[in-house]
Amino acid sequence: MDEKRKMRLLCLAACLALVIACIAWGAGTGKLDLKIGSNKNGSVNEPLNKEETGFGAGGQKGENGKEKDDLEDAVARKAQELLPKKPVTVGFAQAGHGSDWLLAQTKRCKEAFRDENGYRLYFIDADNDHKAQVDAVRGFIKDKVDYILLNPVVESGWTAALKEAYHAKIPVFLLGGRVDCDGKYYEAWFGPDYELEGECAGIWLKSHLGRKRQGDAPLRIAVIFGTMGSSPQLLRMQGFLDYFGQNESWRLISGESGGFTERGGRLAMEKYLDAYLNLDSDKNLELDVLICQNESMAYGAMAALDEAGVAYGKEGGMTILSFDGTKDGLDAVEQGKIQADFGCASDFDLAVLAREAIEELESGGMILKKENYMETACFTCEEEPKYLFTSAGLKRMEIVTAELLKNREY
Repeated sequence: MDEKRKMRLLCLAACLALVIACIAWGAGTGKLDLKIGSNKNGSVNEPLNKEETGFGAGGQKGENGKEKDDLEDAVARKAQELLPKKPVTVGFAQAGHGSDWLLAQTKRCKEAFRDENGYRLYFIDADNDHKAQVDAVRGFIKDKVDYILLNPVVESGWTAALKEAYHAKIPVFLLGGRVDCDGKYYEAWFGPDYELEGECAGIWLKSHLGRKRQGDAPLRIAVIFGTMGSSPQLLRMQGFLDYFGQNESWRLISGESGGFTERGGRLAMEKYLDAYLNLDSDKNLELDVLICQNESMAYGAMAALDEAGVAYGKEGGMTILSFDGTKDGLDAVEQGKIQADFGCASDFDLAVLAREAIEELESGGMILKKENYMETACFTCEEEPKYLFTSAGLKRMEIVTAELLKNREY
């Protein structure tokens, strides 16, 4: 807000306070004649007498004094309400911009913490650089923001910076990724259940392959990992491997990091093609399953497969699984290119949840839950299986349709 506008609002508040005070004064004395100007004889009016002012002998307040104090307090409060409120300052250190999920999360945060909502958002994109993100958090602390939002690039290396925020009395909210430091150094975490997503992928794959394959031939599985050391990379693989160990024929034969980006996914797939593409048997790729730890990397992998002329997806060839559940990713599921996708049931409400938590603290309340999971959803282009029996209970597989896509914003 510029200085001229502030001065206009202050003047307006002062004028309104004066008008209310005049009316209140008249109401308190039973008179509205303020005796200003000339009387009917043309002489200047005398000053108000002591009965009319509400003061008795010696200048002490009379019986109307307390009532006038209350009115003056009410006028002051009303004037204060008209003054512009100081915005709540929020610093958001985002991991990067290499995936649809990150882009959607950033957009949601910018919408949730707009100036019109009473916030001032300071946003920094770390571009998948942990050091840059730590520096961003320390910059927010130096600038004395009211709150910090953090979607960490990796889990490790956060204790020192978050201790600094804690001692500066700046609450930190984690959005998506986790950190490996003591929980007292952050206020709350909001995010997907990455480990459950990995578990769902393993259960779905076993059921899917049980109908498609014959015999106990080894199942050759390759993975394109996200950023190594990040929560999605660690927990999705942990959930999948827990189930993986129950199937002796499954062989994890290769793993490459794609950094959660489309380009990274393409480069990783090109390495797999160099290593496992059998040109002597009609371009047969000696891999049965490709697990991409997010959809952006799956886009890059599919582009490399298309260029090499290798079949994949529902129509035959290699089975592709992915994660996140963004609108574009689910469009690939509907087309049968990605056969199963695991992610969030709702449209990236982390920013809204964080704003509600901040509003709770601003109103003097407390955050009741330290860990706040988003509901996990499972998407597929297949009729079977309809349900997955997971450690968290029964999960329904949703068949992706045009109607489902229409109702998702991101």
